[in-house]
Amino acid sequence: MTGSSACSTPATRRPISPAPYSIPSAKRTTAAARKSPKTASPSKPIRKREASPARVKKGNVASSPAKDRIKAIQENSKRSLSSLKATWPAPSPRRNSRIKKRKRTPNRNDASRYRSDRDTGGTPVLRITGVPPVSFQFCPDHISQRFPVDFWAFPQLHIHVSDSEATKPFLSPSQKRIIATGCTALAALFLAAAAYLLFALLRDFVGAFQDVLLPLAIAAILATLLRPIISFCESRTRLNRTGGILLLLGLVVLVLLAVGVYAVPPVLHQTGEFLKELPGLLERFLEYLKGLAPSMWQWLKEQLGQPPDVYFQNLLKENSSLIQNTLAKASSSSGPLFGLLGGLFGKIAAYSIIPVYLFFILKGDRNIWKDIDKQLNFLPKERRDDLIFLIKQFSDILIAFFRGQIIIGLLLGLVLAIGFGLVGLKFGIFLGFVLGLLNIIPYLGTMIGLIMALPLAYLQDGGGPTLVGLCLIVFIVGQILTDYVFTPRVMGDKTGMSPMLIIFSVFFWGAALGGILGMILAIPLTAFFLVFWRLAREKYLPALTAKK
Repeated sequence: MTGSSACSTPATRRPISPAPYSIPSAKRTTAAARKSPKTASPSKPIRKREASPARVKKGNVASSPAKDRIKAIQENSKRSLSSLKATWPAPSPRRNSRIKKRKRTPNRNDASRYRSDRDTGGTPVLRITGVPPVSFQFCPDHISQRFPVDFWAFPQLHIHVSDSEATKPFLSPSQKRIIATGCTALAALFLAAAAYLLFALLRDFVGAFQDVLLPLAIAAILATLLRPIISFCESRTRLNRTGGILLLLGLVVLVLLAVGVYAVPPVLHQTGEFLKELPGLLERFLEYLKGLAPSMWQWLKEQLGQPPDVYFQNLLKENSSLIQNTLAKASSSSGPLFGLLGGLFGKIAAYSIIPVYLFFILKGDRNIWKDIDKQLNFLPKERRDDLIFLIKQFSDILIAFFRGQIIIGLLLGLVLAIGFGLVGLKFGIFLGFVLGLLNIIPYLGTMIGLIMALPLAYLQDGGGPTLVGLCLIVFIVGQILTDYVFTPRVMGDKTGMSPMLIIFSVFFWGAALGGILGMILAIPLTAFFLVFWRLAREKYLPALTAKK
């Protein structure tokens, strides 16, 4: 059977032959009885009136021949339905019970193949209800070949398919959830692997072109730090931008010269004194270890073949001859020497171009953050706004961090230098300023200072536990001032990071980016990822995890 058979319209429909049987009507019989008199007409023989059939409800048939005919039709219909059931597609063994409540309206494809009841003008319709819910229309001539049923007596025939014979979806809801979870996990692993690969490629690229990229990055950071000073000079003086930049660079050169004249000689003097006293400090340290742990001293003596103090003294005496031999070997071969000198001059040339980069970056009137919206117009507006927000946040964090850390490092170095000078620590001024500058990387100067200053305070002449305790108090006071006075006043809460997270990020990015550059950029990078996580948590994750 095909649903594409054309049905005849009411105007051209084949005339219906009268039924082979007649069903007497109760109304017609009563009217004939009323019309004829009680006495029979002479022209017609008098017939004995038969008992009228019992009145039945609407829809039932009054005569027994009609009942037999209906029974025959029903039996034929059952046989036809059984043949339809035999040709119906094999059902799935399981079925979702909710499907039987679903009703489907024929879509556009159905309308193109099968005409509706209104279009057929009352043509008998065969409706097969169940799952899948479909509706077919056929003309009686085509249906009678398969279903020998009097469709004009029964305008509509409904064939119901039982629930056990209904088809079921290919996957259950639980199976769909399992597959969706697995696909999500695979996608997350793929994205993580792609991010790691991209990060590794970026790290190798930065390492290969470090001498080119690092001076440019330093110039960009310095330009970001010095731009407000240039703007102040332009607004408060009659100088243009070029004049302000030249004035600023001149001031920087004067400051560096003043530092070199007044601060470098004392620092160099203390450094030389420290190197001279280093063997004596080392000998005192070994004596301290000998008295602290005789078994360890004996083990070192057995491993070295001589007392450890004699071994280290001989090692220090041989350093000068070792350096002389190394220089002699380098001078004997011209190739390595020229390579060493070429690399040295290359680094000097690369870092000497920083002032040139700085001048042109400061001279440029164009601000990248103003027209970044136009540069990213290929993105949708919502995504573009989020990306601009992240870039601006990273820029603000970077500027605030470097400005604040430079000022905080200088203040901490001043505090440590004054404190070490007051308690009587040798080389205290030198150590204080060096540890303060190292504290640009958070907590790095403090950790190195504890390792260097405390043993020096114990081993120097006149030192001991008392001087160690005083130096420890200086470190504690300096760290308290840094955490509770300098940082809140200078930097504020721009990063929003705890001390533990700061220490972890310093070591992590130092290992990831390979060295000092990673440790310097650790705080801005970690703060940027924190801002990105907050944005994703507030805006994107609720939409992804919301239940449909």
